[in-house]
Amino acid sequence: MKLKRFIHKSDDLDLDINFNKVSLIVGQNAVGKSRTIGALDKFVKIILQQQKWLKNVSCEFHVDFIDDNNKELSYSYIYERGIVTFEHLLYDNIPYLIRNKEKITLEEEPINPPTDKLILHVRRDTVSYPFIEKIIYWAENTYGLLFDELYMFDFGVDSSIGSAKESITSMFEKLDDNTIGELLSQMKSLEYFIEDIRIEEIGKDFKLIVLHEKDVADELCIPQLSNGISRALSLLIFVNYLSTLKQPQTLIIDDFCEGLDYNRATKLGKLLYEFCLEHKVQLITASNDSFLMEVVDLKYWILLQREGSKINVITQEKYPKLFDDFDFTGLSNFDFFASDFIAGHTKDIQG
Repeated sequence: MKLKRFIHKSDDLDLDINFNKVSLIVGQNAVGKSRTIGALDKFVKIILQQQKWLKNVSCEFHVDFIDDNNKELSYSYIYERGIVTFEHLLYDNIPYLIRNKEKITLEEEPINPPTDKLILHVRRDTVSYPFIEKIIYWAENTYGLLFDELYMFDFGVDSSIGSAKESITSMFEKLDDNTIGELLSQMKSLEYFIEDIRIEEIGKDFKLIVLHEKDVADELCIPQLSNGISRALSLLIFVNYLSTLKQPQTLIIDDFCEGLDYNRATKLGKLLYEFCLEHKVQLITASNDSFLMEVVDLKYWILLQREGSKINVITQEKYPKLFDDFDFTGLSNFDFFASDFIAGHTKDIQG
């Protein structure tokens, strides 16, 4: 199931974003990129019951999905300072769950859930309510990474979004020889010439990924590598692991490619976007890396602008004329972000 539209409103944030199969969120500093990622994080963790409600906070979520049968599933809820006041689930244009101040029904049957609980949590049944399980399943298969933390020694994928608890080492252990061969080819395409990579046991309960680089005499483990190679290697192990699961995944990366040089940023960005499209992994990245912007097609861009708590979204789907006019300029992708082109075409956005 793919995320199509994400709406979030709270005391300090108001956003409405449509996502593609792969998406790149860009914008000036402090415009709302990380806050958007944080809102996605919050939604996933609430669905997975990994985050408690704050009784002094109000928020609203509306999410549209497209499932494997090309049917649309829409789910919304409003939480107002300790109480769920609204919840609604529509699947294939049929309302299955209705919750408001007048009534609460699930498949037209009246129910009485606790005021501080989502029906999504208290009425799970894989047979009776498969439409609920679709949302839970999506959240369980949504993963988030902070790119600048990927150099960390044997990190667990629990620092940001998602439910994964496995380390990079345990993921690598599950890759077969063919996938490891693909991994080495991918690293070579980034000009990291690794000739061998394997697991080495240190003592009884400790394992390390060790590798042998071309023209380097000693074997190395991830903590001994430069930040660039360790981030690239960790990320590629992670996405190759996701591809072996043979089920739809969503991968969200904040600050993607930041800190890499032009050569590595462009090659890793191109590689990852093509890999996710091929393996049906929905990829959502946020970055201001100018090198990355050059290799991600503008049709996948989500450009953010902010006015107070309101985040305005500029995409090709929303403003086709703006993007068509820019295409005729012959300027680079980065110029769409950095130049005054958009400021000079406010009528196209407002119209």
